[in-house]
Order: sequence, then structure tokens, then C-alpha cells
Amino acid sequence: MNYYLMENFQESYETALSTEELFMPDDKNYTDMQLLRMNLYIKSGKYKEAAVKGEILGKMETLSPDHKYMLNLQLALVELNRLRSLKKATPADAAEFEKLFSTALSLVKHNTELMNRRGYRGITANVFDEFVNYKMKTGQHTDAHYFNEVKKLLMASSRSGSNLFKYAGTIDMDAVQQLLPDDGVYVSIAKNMNDIFVWIADKKSKKAFVIEKAYPALAEVINNCSIASAAGKDLSAFSKDIAKNLASLYPLIKDKKLIIISADSSTEKIPFEIAGDGSMLSDKSVMLYLPSLLVASTGNSSIGGEVFLPESDNSPMAYLTGVAIRESGIRQISKPVSGRGMVHLNSKIKYNQLSRDFTVNGKSLKQTAGGSAVLSASSDEIKGAGVSDLLLFSREFNLHAALLNGSQIQDTNNAMFTEEFYRNAGRGVSMKDSFVSAVSKVKGTDRYSHPANWSGYRLNIYNLNLIK
Repeated sequence: MNYYLMENFQESYETALSTEELFMPDDKNYTDMQLLRMNLYIKSGKYKEAAVKGEILGKMETLSPDHKYMLNLQLALVELNRLRSLKKATPADAAEFEKLFSTALSLVKHNTELMNRRGYRGITANVFDEFVNYKMKTGQHTDAHYFNEVKKLLMASSRSGSNLFKYAGTIDMDAVQQLLPDDGVYVSIAKNMNDIFVWIADKKSKKAFVIEKAYPALAEVINNCSIASAAGKDLSAFSKDIAKNLASLYPLIKDKKLIIISADSSTEKIPFEIAGDGSMLSDKSVMLYLPSLLVASTGNSSIGGEVFLPESDNSPMAYLTGVAIRESGIRQISKPVSGRGMVHLNSKIKYNQLSRDFTVNGKSLKQTAGGSAVLSASSDEIKGAGVSDLLLFSREFNLHAALLNGSQIQDTNNAMFTEEFYRNAGRGVSMKDSFVSAVSKVKGTDRYSHPANWSGYRLNIYNLNLIK
């Protein structure tokens, strides 16, 4: 049934009202209709009516797993509404809400395909936002952080067609703090409805807070900044606006030498590199990205100084890249060595919504790039999914890191970056220092000093030992 796709809420509501009597309990669409009515009651604020529908559905003995999943999500929303009506909700008051949410979560973690029924993914995201918001607002910051990361993994699993929970571990903030240098900081930042949620930790302390109603204004700044950047205009005003919109966060990170950012598919769009109040963050800080602590590792971080080019590409840019790699002196190999070396893609990664797969020249990314320790590719043409979804999906390749380029200008600046990066990596310089050197090379060249040429380069790490 396609009811969840209806864009006109009133039309959906009236259609459901007028057709409900056509569906009897033995009809194959009866349960879908009852769930639809329940959802429309919730959207219209008629929680008592929704609860009645939920009670009827709860007594049915033939509910399929996807129906049970959706029922528990919607019952959780009904229960959340009850909690909101209380002057002060206690943990005991919230027990049923947590039970319903946990039941739904257990179902979907074992079968992430449940979210791919029409409309289920959006409702899942909404319920998760409400649950994380509840945890955050009641001071349960550790739980809020964990369930926010679970949401990211769920969304990526749904979009990629792969259950990524087989790679999920726990979040050990103490271990992260031990790995951080004295002048380092970890930041997890996520959009939650119109708010921005932040979890931050340095060597000695950690905290969490909400930047209320900040995302819409920030999104407008990001969009306008992108337009100005593409036109080659000065970005100083946007740099200050980004810092201003992140006023609760920016002072906590602006003097750090190392900033590790874990974003979601909304906050990944923030150009942290150019944020500033005079100078840009990237002028004085090394910025690394982390897909999620849930899929992070701390094993052997040895990579090896060799690169594999799996494509036969005769385009001018591929030629320039090939020359840059040869000039770098790094050893080129004819096939990937499991768990070692780097794979470099000239073609851009794209997302196929029909097959729910990330592809390169029509072939599966896993087929093209799997096997190496580090993936290097362009990510500026991914539509229909987030770069964060790509990064979480790429956990299937057992990568240590992914070097992605989302810069607006990808021309001879790429060749300059590539040559400098591989020259250092081939000599055994760390991924982090090789990356910093390559960005600095491009950024320090007058021709490429504008952020459109370099601010989209991001080194994403899975292995936390690459922080060192």
C-alpha cells in the first residue's frame, strides 16, 4: 500500500476515512489500513483515537514482523504524548515508552529491511528523533548519544540494503578520551528536528548540549555559502555566520589542534573547515571525520605504502591523476592486497536508489574498491543518500580510512593534492600527516587558495589509532 507516500495529509486522512469500511478483518489490506488510520490520528493530534486503534491491532494474532514493528513505533508516539502531558515525568512513568521503543528497535536491528516498506523509514527517523530528544532533555546524555549513533546505522542500512549492525560494537568514550591528545577533541553533532544535538569530549571531560532551533538558520547559511563559494566569492562573512550559528560549540573547539567530527547526513553538510571568527578552523586545527563510534576499531593501523588503480579511464582528469601518482613515487600494484595499501578511484561514486547500492561507473563500489585499507575517491555527485551513509556502508570493506573529496572545484588542484598525499604516504608518513600536508599544499597555492578548491577534502577514519 502506498498511503505513506501521499504528500497531501488532508487527502490521505479523508481517503482513509472514506475507505476504511471497505476493508474487513480478513482482507489482506486490513492491517495496513488500521496502521494508516493510527498514523493519521497521531499526525492530527488525535492520540486517544490512535490508542484505540493500537489496542485493536495489539490483539491481532496474525501480525507480520513489519506490522509489529510499525505498531510499536506508533504506540511509542502515543505513549510519548502521554509523558508530555505530565508536569514531571519520572523513569517509572517512561517505562512503557522505553519498552515499546526497545521492542521496535529489536525487530528492526535483526531485519533492517523492515524500514524499506513505503514510508517506514521516515516514521522510523521521526520516532528515533523523539526518543533521542527525550533522553537528551531528561539528562540521559550517554543513552542519547548511543541511540543517535544507532539511528545513523539504521538509516545507512536501509539506504544501502545491508544490515550494518553486524559491525556494530559499543561506544567506549573512556577509550576515545585516552586516545585523544591533550589538545584534541571529539565532537558528535546531529540534527534532531530543528535542533542541533552535540556530544563533546576532550582528554579530561565530556558534556552534551542542545543548540535549540538552530538548524533551519544554519541550513540557509550553508546553502548561501555554497552558492557564493561556487561563484568564487569571498566567504569571510559566511565563515563568521557558521561560527555564530554554532555559538555553543565553536568556543569549545576553536583552539584545539585536533578535532574529530562525527556527523550525520544533515550535519555533514556543515563546512566546518571554513568556520571562524577571523581565521578559519582549518587554519590552526587538523580535522578528521569519524563515521560512527559504533563501527570504529582500534586494531592494527598499518596500511602500507602502495596504491591500486582499478579503472581503465582515458579522461583528461584521469590522465593528470595518473601522472601525479607516478610523480609521487608511490609503488603501484596490479591488484589489491587484503587489508593493505590504498585504492584510488578516478570515477565519481554515485548512489543507485533502485538497487540501493553505491556504484562506480555502474558497478558496485564493493566490487570495484573492496580489499584495500584506504579508499580515495570523489563524493560530490552522491544524490539520494548522504556521504555518511556511504561511509557507514563502506565499513563492509574493512577499511581503515576513506579519503573523500567533495570540493566544488575538482581540476588540476586534485592532481596537486594527489601527488603530495601519495608522496608522503608512500614514504611511510601517517595518513593524518599525509592528508594535512596535501591540503596545505593546495591551500597555500595562490591559484587554489579559495575554499572551493580544498575545503571538501575530508579524511574519514574507522581505525581510531590513526588519530596518533
